[in-house]
Amino acid sequence: MNPQLIESASWRIVTELVRRYPDTFVVVETHPAEGMYNCLSLFNKDLGHAADFNRYGYFRVFGRFDGVREMPEPLEIWPALINAFSPKEVLDRVADMLGLPHPPKMPASTPATMVYRFISAALGQAVFGVTPWECHSGMVGTLNQGIGIPNPDLNHFPGAVARLATSLAGDFLGIPAFRFWLVYREGKPVVCLETTGTAWDSDGKAYELYKLYAKDRRIWPLVWQVMGQHLG
Repeated sequence: MNPQLIESASWRIVTELVRRYPDTFVVVETHPAEGMYNCLSLFNKDLGHAADFNRYGYFRVFGRFDGVREMPEPLEIWPALINAFSPKEVLDRVADMLGLPHPPKMPASTPATMVYRFISAALGQAVFGVTPWECHSGMVGTLNQGIGIPNPDLNHFPGAVARLATSLAGDFLGIPAFRFWLVYREGKPVVCLETTGTAWDSDGKAYELYKLYAKDRRIWPLVWQVMGQHLG
């Protein structure tokens, strides 16, 4: 499967799941088994490590929200997406695996979900293109090998570095760097985002995503405003 498509699709499905259940998950990039796997993992303050989206394999559940102790069989996520009539079908299956109810409508975006939506849109524009795009955490390392260190590429964004000194109540493991994500074009960081809703472009300019989105409630113009110089 095309690596760029995997990068985009993995972020899209995680984003849509987090949009359904705002304030339920923290998204963490993990590399279990001494770096053998490349996952977007979901953590919850009550359940702990709830699930993994292995980029090249399965969606696997480690904790359910309905109290059921028996875990479902892992879902081979990419064939499921390819064969589904709509991505909603797969999201419903993932929600069922986690023991989550299906929301009657999509909740309003939070600052964190706005950041994930931005990442998904930024990566989606590159699908089937020749320029590689990626998104990586503000923390480098694997959870089973110790926490690691803040991503050195954060130093390209002075505003983000200043924010690293601020601890917030919801910080994963109490570490501010987990709030940050970096979008890369051809291996170079071009945008840094904090799940509080702030983004910094490659010139160091800061953007309040939630406020900008409120103007016309469309995500793509927001992506273009922040990183248009790197698109196309």
